[in-house]
Amino acid sequence: MLVSDGLDTYCLDALIPGRLVGGLQLLAQRCYRRLITPPGSLRGGEEEADFGMDLASYVGSTDDDAIDSALPVRVENELLKDPAVSSVDCVAVRNEAAGQVSWTLTIDVESTSGDVQLIVGVSAVSVELLGVS
Repeated sequence: MLVSDGLDTYCLDALIPGRLVGGLQLLAQRCYRRLITPPGSLRGGEEEADFGMDLASYVGSTDDDAIDSALPVRVENELLKDPAVSSVDCVAVRNEAAGQVSWTLTIDVESTSGDVQLIVGVSAVSVELLGVS
């Protein structure tokens, strides 16, 4: 059975017991969680230790000019760790308003069960899943 054929408990920013998700929606949730989980925060072995990126922390601790080129590559590399993901293309658009810098990421993911696009908003203090299609 493929990883993408399974079911799991619904979990974006918080676990919702009793609600299941599968298919492309599950893939989108797994990808999003990879982007919001601090590295090394999962219990387990080597695979769990290598899980996660914590986008808000990365954006908050990195020079804004350096992020422009590095952010898409970091996102792509993290999502390619998922066994169901075959390719990732991330476009980061920089937004500046009232002295604050944020990014809107458009992430196209090709997987063993189909394609999904995530729209993610990122600032130095938050990450928000704005849409999935």
